[in-house]
Amino acid sequence: MSEVQAELNLAKDLEQIQAIAAEAGWEVSSPDKLVVEVSVRSSVDGERYWLRFRCAGYPDQPPSIACFDKGAGSQQVRSAWPQCQGFRADNTWDLCLPLSVEGFNAHPAWRDDPKVRWNANGNPLLRSIEELQLLLNDATKYSGRLR
Repeated sequence: MSEVQAELNLAKDLEQIQAIAAEAGWEVSSPDKLVVEVSVRSSVDGERYWLRFRCAGYPDQPPSIACFDKGAGSQQVRSAWPQCQGFRADNTWDLCLPLSVEGFNAHPAWRDDPKVRWNANGNPLLRSIEELQLLLNDATKYSGRLR
């Protein structure tokens, strides 16, 4: 897929996401044609997290996803990350979930598993944001901000 086609695909899906962002409590921006930044808030403790999605090959390939510090613009700030299942604020600074390219690279079997393989149909970016929101709202999987 060409970069231009990926940009067009992402722009189309981003319109839908921006239309529901206010109702969902998200802030959404796109500082680059293949990058989307979204803030989500945990209902467990009210903490807000910024997520950066790098969407090369969208929607056929999962995005690279990382939390980042909005002020510094860096993902290598521990306090920008939640203590949550699949979020890795260590040497990798990524999300190891079946939503991110990093997760699929760490677990190649996910690519063929019908329960978790990447689904490019519909609006996969919206589904990814919604799934991350659900994780952050689940007190059995989320236990606050890293310090």
